[in-house]
Amino acid sequence: MTKPFIGKWMKLTGLIRDVQASDFGAAISLRTKQENGERGPVILLNFDKEWSDRLAILRRDDAIRVIGEIGNIITEGLMLNHCELVE
Repeated sequence: MTKPFIGKWMKLTGLIRDVQASDFGAAISLRTKQENGERGPVILLNFDKEWSDRLAILRRDDAIRVIGEIGNIITEGLMLNHCELVE
């Protein structure tokens, strides 16, 4: 059911849970909540190396808006690749 969405691009906004350097650039995990206030799905954002310096100044609980390519969808959450920060 998720196959048609893989490779599509989407925008989202969230609060940073964690920022980590990686071999390909950097990864950010977002904290999400459902409408009822319970913990929502895990969202992992993978950024290419060119974003490393800009992401290094971000901190936990900063609000960000991103666009990224859907790489994987699982029961627990979503992974976006080649992400970019947007205003």
